[in-house]
This record gives sequence, structure tokens and C-alpha cells, in this order.
Amino acid sequence: MKWYFYLHIDGDVIGKNPIVVDEGYFDSPFVKKFWFVETSGDFIKFINEAKNLGANRNKLDRLIEEQGLNKDDVYKEGYDAE
Repeated sequence: MKWYFYLHIDGDVIGKNPIVVDEGYFDSPFVKKFWFVETSGDFIKFINEAKNLGANRNKLDRLIEEQGLNKDDVYKEGYDAE
């Protein structure tokens, strides 16, 4: 998986195909943070950082399920950004 995700200031997490992302794409006052996800380790780190920054938990849970992962394992193995 090679994908960008960003955290909107409203808590939504949005994924973007790298094909549509150019330099400055995430330069916006509405983007709290963005991640480039390439590996399962990147994905776990992204999920946990986004969670710690206030991302919508239901959206994160859906993303985890879409990857075929167990949410309890992802959150347990996660990176604590605080």
C-alpha cells in the first residue's frame, strides 16, 4: 500500500492516492497533519498518531478493518505520539 492520509481539523481522516498529490498539496489551514503510508508499520504508526491528535475513532476503526487488521492489535502495538 502506498497512500497518503491526512487529518482534517474537523477530525476526519482522508486518504489520497499519491498520483494526485503534488508539492504543497497539504499546505492548508484545514490540514492538521499528513502521513505517507507504505508499510504495515507506517499504517500502525499513522493510525495511532491520528488517534492521539483527535481523529474520528469510527473512521480509524473502518480503515483498520479495510486493511484486514484487528483494531485491538493495531492500537495495542501502536506508537504513542504523546
